[in-house]
Order: sequence, then structure tokens, then C-alpha cells
Amino acid sequence: MSIWAGSQDAPGSELCRGPELNTDDAGDRPTGSIRTQVLMARTGKWTMVVLSQVRERKMRFSELRRDLPGISQKTLTSTLRQLERNGFVTRTAFATIPPRVDYEVTGLGLELLEVTDLVVAFGDRHRDDIENSQKRFDDRSEDGPDGLDTPS
Repeated sequence: MSIWAGSQDAPGSELCRGPELNTDDAGDRPTGSIRTQVLMARTGKWTMVVLSQVRERKMRFSELRRDLPGISQKTLTSTLRQLERNGFVTRTAFATIPPRVDYEVTGLGLELLEVTDLVVAFGDRHRDDIENSQKRFDDRSEDGPDGLDTPS
């Protein structure tokens, strides 16, 4: 069954046209249907990477920073807040010196990771096909590095 079956988010609806992909007045919370919000949550560059890190065990913020050297503190904080808001992780703060905060994946987060595992497996199975297609696309035109005509 399609994820769009019986949905107002079906192709041709606001999801595909874009109006639901807005944020609230503060600019930090997506508006629109839950389906749209979940799709948006999965599209963050670091969302699935961070979620995957807490898959096996609780992790402290500092451990996540150490294990993900390419992510800024601001981006990690924002990603974790969004994951917590959507119910994919829980955050437990301890009143210690220095402060300690643990993050743990929820059942909902584990279910989302199952879907991600399918996408990763698809990529692994079709790596050669995808790379060959990219090479054909890039080689198709002398006009630009991405295979498209470049404006003059």
C-alpha cells in the first residue's frame, strides 16, 4: 500500500507543491500534517546519523560530539531537540556537576531506523547501478560538470 493512500498528502497535494513545508513564526517548528513533519525530520543531514549512534545504548551529549567529529555543537543540539520532539529519542538530564544529559532511542526511533536500514540495504545492493548511472549522466554532456547545459 502506498504511503499516500487515502491521504491529503498524495502526489499533487500540498506536500508535493510545497506550502506545507513551512515553519512556524519562530522559524523552528515545521507546520503541516504529521506525515509531512516526519518526512521533513528524516531529511536533516545529521538526523539518521545521530539516531543511529544512540541505537545500541544510551549516550551522553559529549560522547555524541566525540563520535561525530563533523557535526557542530549547534547542529547536534538542534538535531537532538528535533528527534526528542518527534519522539524518536528520550533526553534525561542529571543535576550533577558538570551537568550530564543522556539520550536514548525510543521504540518509535527504532521503527524509523528499520526503514532507514531498508534504504541503506537498497543502496548497497544497487551501488554499481547508481555509480554507473551517475557516470553516464556526467559523461553525457561536455557543457557542464553535472551533465546539464550551463547558462552562458
